[in-house]
Amino acid sequence: MTVRLGDFEEEVDVSNHDYEAELESLQHQLQLVQAAYINHGHNAIIAVEGWDAAGKGGLIKRLVAPLDPRFTKTWSIAAPPAQELSHHYLWRFWQRLPAKREIGIYDRSWYGRVLVERVDNLTPEPDWKRAYEEINQFEALLIANGTRVVKLFLHTTQKEQDKRLLERLETPWKR
Repeated sequence: MTVRLGDFEEEVDVSNHDYEAELESLQHQLQLVQAAYINHGHNAIIAVEGWDAAGKGGLIKRLVAPLDPRFTKTWSIAAPPAQELSHHYLWRFWQRLPAKREIGIYDRSWYGRVLVERVDNLTPEPDWKRAYEEINQFEALLIANGTRVVKLFLHTTQKEQDKRLLERLETPWKR
C-alpha cells in the first residue's frame, strides 16, 4: 500500500472542547491497558517517529501523563554517543527493552537507521539497506516474545511545520 503524505496536507480544525474530551477518553483507555498489562505480565513498546516539529514530545507527554510511572519508561533517542557507536545500531535498543509489566515509549526509534541516517548520508547504503531486514527480524523477535509493538508516525503539514520551526528559533525555551 502506498501512502502519499501530500494527501494529508489539508488542515483540520479541531475545537479545544472536542480535543480535551477525546484526549481524556484516550488517556483513560491507556490507563486500562496499562492496568491489564501490569496484572497479566505483558509489556509493550510504543515507537514514536515523525517530522521535526510534528509534536512527538507533546504526544509522549500526553501519553505518559496518566500512566503509573513505576511501569512506564520513556527513551529519547538522539544521536548515539561513542560507546553506542562501537556496537551494532540495535544494541542500544536491546539495552532499553521494557520488562514484563512495563510500557516502553521511544521518542524516535530504530527506524532512524533507514530514515535520518539514510537521508543525511550518515550510514553507507549497504548498511541502511540491510537494516530493513534487521528491523523486521528485531520486531519479529519482540513480538514472538510477547511484546506488543505500536508504531506511530506523526505527520504535519509543511505550513504547520514551518510555523513551529520558526517558533523554535524565536522562542529560546522551545529550542
